[in-house]
Amino acid sequence: MQTSEGCTNLEKATLIDTWFPFNIPNAFTPNGDGLNDTFRPVTDYDRFSKYNMIIYNSWGQRQFETTNPAEGWDGKDAAAGVYVWVINYADYLGKVSTLRGSVTVVR
Repeated sequence: MQTSEGCTNLEKATLIDTWFPFNIPNAFTPNGDGLNDTFRPVTDYDRFSKYNMIIYNSWGQRQFETTNPAEGWDGKDAAAGVYVWVINYADYLGKVSTLRGSVTVVR
């Protein structure tokens, strides 16, 4: 339906929350060259209230854990290969979410 001015009348609008709080790399090179030496998500720290990240090896053994989003895993004693990460966080509205993925240590 259009008004006399040619505007469309909207009776229903759907909003989709597309906010994703993290940009998470899928590989890093902990070799001390100053480039990609630590694994941590890139994020706007003010957008969530709680944070926890755990890194596991392929046998399910915990390699690293932090509640500080600015702290990254240095992978210093980790062998080259794929590791699993789990991030639990509460967004600015208090909604708790869990993200899972993997990161490759390249030597």
